[in-house]
Amino acid sequence: MPGDYLGSLDPRANLDDLRAILKSREPPFLVRVAELGGEVAAFSILGRPRYAAGADTLELWALNVAPRYWRRGIAWALVGQSLDDARSSGALTLELWCIPTNRAARALYESRGFNRTGQHRTTAALTGHPLDEIAYRAAL
Repeated sequence: MPGDYLGSLDPRANLDDLRAILKSREPPFLVRVAELGGEVAAFSILGRPRYAAGADTLELWALNVAPRYWRRGIAWALVGQSLDDARSSGALTLELWCIPTNRAARALYESRGFNRTGQHRTTAALTGHPLDEIAYRAAL
């Protein structure tokens, strides 16, 4: 993602809204958090696709690992948990969007059984900057 966008992020922004959503009877997504030594190292978000998709499909909305925790197997575990959570919910497919130049993420997803779908999109909805992404899908 663009450096200026990442630098502008406030980790405390929207916390009250997020807490309220997660405490609701039916939150629209599932958040998993990985902690090491009492510190948040990574998180993933799983939910209904934010685009047109079949009723039996879920989307891995986000997978983020703090750089100091890279290469420790945390992302591997969170992707595995997302696959398990999707299966447990009755989904038949788990999809995600990935930045094409993020080779480490692409290798991770491919090693966990995701395949490129051939779909590509460019959107500025998340960052305010055009962001190219490619789609991946795993059969459950």
